[in-house]
Amino acid sequence: MASRISLNIHGNNVKDRKRLLDHLQILQPPAVLVLDNLDLAREIKKLLPATTTIFREYGSRGDGDLHLQSSPQAWLDGHTHQARDGIVLHVLNEPPFNKEVVEWLTELLRLAAPRGIPLIVGNWAVGNPAPEQWAMAREMLQLLDQHRHLFILGLHEYAGGVITSGLIGGNPTFIQPQTWPQDVKQIARFHMGRFKFLMDYCDSVGIRCPRIILTEHGFDDTSDIKAWEETLKKTSPYMNIRGWKTLRGQWQDWFGSLGWSPERAYFEQLAWADRTIYQNSPVEAQCIFCWGHSSKDWEQFDVSDAFEFQRLLEEYARQGTAFTPPTPEPAPQPEAAAPSPNSQPRIAPIGQRTAEEIAAANAQPAIAPVGVRVDTPQPTTPSAEPAFIGSVVAPSRSLEAALTDEDIEVIVPGLRAAAASGMFGQAVNDGFIRLAEVLERMKGRRG
Repeated sequence: MASRISLNIHGNNVKDRKRLLDHLQILQPPAVLVLDNLDLAREIKKLLPATTTIFREYGSRGDGDLHLQSSPQAWLDGHTHQARDGIVLHVLNEPPFNKEVVEWLTELLRLAAPRGIPLIVGNWAVGNPAPEQWAMAREMLQLLDQHRHLFILGLHEYAGGVITSGLIGGNPTFIQPQTWPQDVKQIARFHMGRFKFLMDYCDSVGIRCPRIILTEHGFDDTSDIKAWEETLKKTSPYMNIRGWKTLRGQWQDWFGSLGWSPERAYFEQLAWADRTIYQNSPVEAQCIFCWGHSSKDWEQFDVSDAFEFQRLLEEYARQGTAFTPPTPEPAPQPEAAAPSPNSQPRIAPIGQRTAEEIAAANAQPAIAPVGVRVDTPQPTTPSAEPAFIGSVVAPSRSLEAALTDEDIEVIVPGLRAAAASGMFGQAVNDGFIRLAEVLERMKGRRG
């Protein structure tokens, strides 16, 4: 089950091209969208030939009303040269869903098919169209089905505030990760997963659902719950709740007790959606908006400097079917004698793992591996090859020698806070408290 999480790149605003390309090589994403930099799109396609590489040209007048700017024939004639080298052309961005737009796109597909020009069309905003409106696009959907090797439907799906917004009507109720559903087949899905309304229509008329790529994906305001979003904690300097950066303060409040930073919270939410909503669906990729920002309005969405987030995406992509991060290479340690059977439990030196990971080394995991819910059963791992952060590594000194008083002062409150969080069972909570008491006694002996 490969990751579908991909990127929407503002091509003329990439600060570190090498970092981006290195990141993409690790991700091996199913799709990438590049805005306004055709050379970069072609470089990515050459680097990743199996990736669907999409080029979006914003143009001097924008691309939300191309149907008003030119005829389908004129647009195609003016843009066909961009499609060489396997590039897919992005057509329209968040237009209205009406008869005029649908007829323009339908004619465009008719003209492009015999010329073999690959297109991704529509790219409608989250909330569009209304479920009953898909019937208006029946002929367009038939063309998308008949020419699946060329044509893709573009949609945008954003969540508001928390990844589970819009699963059911009204304000979000699934906030904490242990409440996030693991099966959404029978849930409405008005924000993330809204493509189900298209699937339902296609099933009703006997058309195969088209290929779908979410050309924009992530967090933004969603008008149906905007009043609720405005009650959330604002993150300075932002004055409202929209992109992921505006939610950092609220996510810290909601998810900090799990040991999640805001960047990890962003990753965990997108990983949940990837696993639960988009796997085994017509959606081939979810392109995170955005890497780089072509306008100051998009800075709050930009992930190009979110280095922890990028690392977690890379780990997730590497794992394939196993959603636990690979073991980091341990820092070189001096050789140590094998511990005697009666020796105290030993762990890696402080600085290599967090307090939660130390708890994991003592058989009481405080947080789940990246991309895995706290209450999800974990895969067993052969003892010879630890498979996730928190596995015991070869010790070089005892626990008491490894920990300073300052370390203990930081760790103990964290353990007690985890025990009081209500996120874990009694056995885990008892383990946290017992370890905290052991550390406090250790400090007392040294005092």
